[in-house]
Amino acid sequence: MAKNKVSEYSATAANNTDIGGINIAEGCAPSGINNAIRELMAQLKDMQSGTDGDNFTVGGNLSVTGNVVVSGSTTTFSNGVVLGSASTSSLTINSATVATPNGLAFSSTGAIGVPVGTTAQRPTAATGQIRYNSSNSQFEGYNGTAWGQLGGGATGGGGDTVFVENSQNVTVNYTITANKNAMSAGDITIATGVTVTLPTGSRWVIV
Repeated sequence: MAKNKVSEYSATAANNTDIGGINIAEGCAPSGINNAIRELMAQLKDMQSGTDGDNFTVGGNLSVTGNVVVSGSTTTFSNGVVLGSASTSSLTINSATVATPNGLAFSSTGAIGVPVGTTAQRPTAATGQIRYNSSNSQFEGYNGTAWGQLGGGATGGGGDTVFVENSQNVTVNYTITANKNAMSAGDITIATGVTVTLPTGSRWVIV
């Protein structure tokens, strides 16, 4: 069989009697060697450019000092993957979605930086999104209906948890969750054209 790419070469030297159909067996014509070298160079170029469609296995370590571009639709790693070599390294993922079917765990003692932006910079909402709202100085999440503060609770000086704070202005339409009541410390101003909707049986108490 003509050996037209590297994966078709044999690890047994004696079995490599042709390259691209050119005879390089013992006793071949001298011109065959010249043609074989040219063919080998062409095949190596095809390998370098990826046009030969060949697969490769690296048995040891693979070090890349430049950039790595993966153009396939799926890249699979069968064992642990370490990205970066120091705390100053960074990883940029240019993708709208990163899927982690089995969950995602962080084992360091550092912190996770979530997206930060103003209220006006909120993305197209999708259930489960989390971000830090720099307009309100609070973490927020989207529950499928509206953006809401995460955590929060009571705060105070030092370790005190005495004060529960709320905004004084309603600037976006809001519907109290069905079968829930709400409470705010007033005065509360509802902006012109904005509506607060109370489902049947729900109450909004302003104290």
